[in-house]
Order: sequence, then C-alpha cells, then structure tokens
Amino acid sequence: MGPIILISLGASGLAMTIGTVLTPYRPLFAILSVAFLGYSYYNYEKQGVKNKKTEILLTMVTIMVILFMIIPVLYPYFAY
Repeated sequence: MGPIILISLGASGLAMTIGTVLTPYRPLFAILSVAFLGYSYYNYEKQGVKNKKTEILLTMVTIMVILFMIIPVLYPYFAY
C-alpha cells in the first residue's frame, strides 16, 4: 500500500525503489500475514459471543490478503 500512496504523491521513483528493495522479503511478509490471520481467527473462535460484523470483516481481510499474495505470481502472465 505504501508504494501506491507514494505514486499518488508523485514520488514514483521512490515507490519503485521501495518495491524493489522489499521484494526479497515477500515470503516473510506472506508468512507473517497468514500467521496474523490465523491468530485473528483463533481469537474470534475462542470468544463466546459471535459478532456478524467481525466475521464479515475478517473474511474480507482474508480475501484481500490472498489476492495481494496471488497478484505478483500471476502478473507475468498478463503483462505485455
């Protein structure tokens, strides 16, 4: 999300630099994202009272994380 904000501010060169610097750490970020989502689901299931809004939000965040993890893998197939 950071590079998108930098691009919208006109700092596209800085956004590209940050993107290339953080690329080797992508597997670490993926593992951390899955771990935090797992912890969130664990805490949600552990509580006695279920909240429908929390369940919807947790599902939406999970879908977004999965999409953000899949996009870099599929990008070469759709790039010109």
